[in-house]
Amino acid sequence: MRECAHFKRRQLGIAEGVPILVITEPDGETRKLPADRTIIEATKEQ
Repeated sequence: MRECAHFKRRQLGIAEGVPILVITEPDGETRKLPADRTIIEATKEQ
């Protein structure tokens, strides 16, 4: 793992080995979340 990535994980509170979920909103805003503690809910658009 790159040192920069390790620093980012520590900032986000995500342990090494835990996948990072990256969500990009339509406006371009990006969020990084721990994949082991994140629940994704979706609805079917009609």
